[in-house]
Amino acid sequence: MSHARFQRIAVIGLGLLGGSLVKSLRRVMPERKLIGVDHSEVLAHARAFLDEAYEPAEMAKALREADLVFLATPIGVML
Repeated sequence: MSHARFQRIAVIGLGLLGGSLVKSLRRVMPERKLIGVDHSEVLAHARAFLDEAYEPAEMAKALREADLVFLATPIGVML
């Protein structure tokens, strides 16, 4: 499967792991649309690397058209 298929990439959780992932994706695939989901205080630091930013209450809207989703939250939060 070619990564060219993934035009809209969403990352749920923008802490240490998710934030690093977003920064790396922005560097190596600058043409991709990056979507982030986290709480407002975390989004304030991550917006510079994102095309769209959403809070958890808007997650369905954020993911509706994502081609690829990374879950970067603690396991307990995912469940």
